[in-house]
Amino acid sequence: MRSQLEVAADAGDADAAFRLGRALAHCIDYTPLPGGRVSALIAELVAGAGDAIRIGGRPIGDDRNIDLLLFAHSEASRLCADTEGLRANPPAKDALYYVSLAAERGHPEAMALYPDVAFREYTSLAALVDAADEVERRRNRATQMLSAAVRAGEPAALLAMSRAHDAHGWLTPDPARALGFWLAFSETPMYRRFPDSLTSEHVRKLEQTASAEERSHARVLARELQQPAADTSKAPRQ
Repeated sequence: MRSQLEVAADAGDADAAFRLGRALAHCIDYTPLPGGRVSALIAELVAGAGDAIRIGGRPIGDDRNIDLLLFAHSEASRLCADTEGLRANPPAKDALYYVSLAAERGHPEAMALYPDVAFREYTSLAALVDAADEVERRRNRATQMLSAAVRAGEPAALLAMSRAHDAHGWLTPDPARALGFWLAFSETPMYRRFPDSLTSEHVRKLEQTASAEERSHARVLARELQQPAADTSKAPRQ
């Protein structure tokens, strides 16, 4: 299957390129573990760490952090099933190559994934500064791709755009847009995979960051984003 995907991707198959790019983006460092072992490891970590290890400002043993760790394992298991061969013998071309290839051919999920892989090689502020021109090019490209994926109705793009505009995102912080894209995302099937404890806390943080006027703008934006994707005349301006 892997060799077939590589041949198809190089021949211009967007879905094949996306499948390879997604696997390379998420699974190169993945270590398969049975669910029971994961629970045991988390319990050991919580017992040994106490308050010394914190996630999101909370002790690792907080129920929300347990939900986060279990969700992360579940998602990794879903995305990385049967990728042992990929880790044992990675292709010469990396995640960015294949994701870009798929995105250039109009694959909405690839366009939504592009920002996650576009800046990975810049692991420090100094690296970002040294490659400022290329970083800016990729930033502009990522913005264009996300906007196109949003117009196509891709749920992952709504989530990615919300993250891009939050306080720690790669676009200009914009509380109204961060909340609006999140509210639109919350109406998608993809959203329902996330634990309630995480989604309720996240939307609460976004609402607290936004002013009353920004929350109002966010609700309007969310309604616009939830219009049928085929109705491009009503697609929100990016």
